[in-house]
Amino acid sequence: HSMHDEEALDELHQASVRPLADDELWMERFIDYWSGAGHWRRMPELQREHAIRYATRTREVVQALLDDRAAHTNYTGIEVPVTLVGALRSPIAARRVCQILRSVLPDADYVEIDAGHMAPLEEPELVARLLKRHLERESQ
Repeated sequence: HSMHDEEALDELHQASVRPLADDELWMERFIDYWSGAGHWRRMPELQREHAIRYATRTREVVQALLDDRAAHTNYTGIEVPVTLVGALRSPIAARRVCQILRSVLPDADYVEIDAGHMAPLEEPELVARLLKRHLERESQ
């Protein structure tokens, strides 16, 4: 999906600004954008039902993020320890955000993982290890 991020983001944006009677269709577009075509259909039914219950809230958050025009330089003042995690199989838009944050947070730790954008849900043990390492390092 990395070659079509602009088109996919535009599709998500259009779906967000017009009322969609079908929350399932919107969630399918959202999940497939972040996890690859067909991912929604491969998800267990219980996970899809759970996602549909939160479709309205998810759509609101997506819209807020799409509308956010904060300059990347706004983040230069962050003075707490930061670990950025770049997922190699994330859409190019997400990888680009990570690159931009690395440029304005030169003291941040950076970890690259062979995972997709939804790694916290799909590979929770990996993400838990990264969080644990960050917290242990920062508590010393």
